[in-house]
Amino acid sequence: MESFAAASKLFLQKWRQRKDRRVCDFLNYFEEQWLRKLSSWYKVAALGFPSTNNGIEGANAVIKRNHTLRDRLLPVGQFIHKVVNILEN
Repeated sequence: MESFAAASKLFLQKWRQRKDRRVCDFLNYFEEQWLRKLSSWYKVAALGFPSTNNGIEGANAVIKRNHTLRDRLLPVGQFIHKVVNILEN
């Protein structure tokens, strides 16, 4: 779990350096919602318990169908811009 926190911190630092308002808005949302409020969402958080990602896969299917047109392997920068556009619309 410590490695997830360290990786999250590095991820946020890297992308905040871009100084893009939309990217920073998304990072602020992600940090507040997923790293602070709902901090046990990642797989390792529930060690010893069965895990399922059915809900995430369902949401992923909707995003792919409605927003990405099944584009594969977007570079992270393009992916973040795509996510920001999805959240704004």
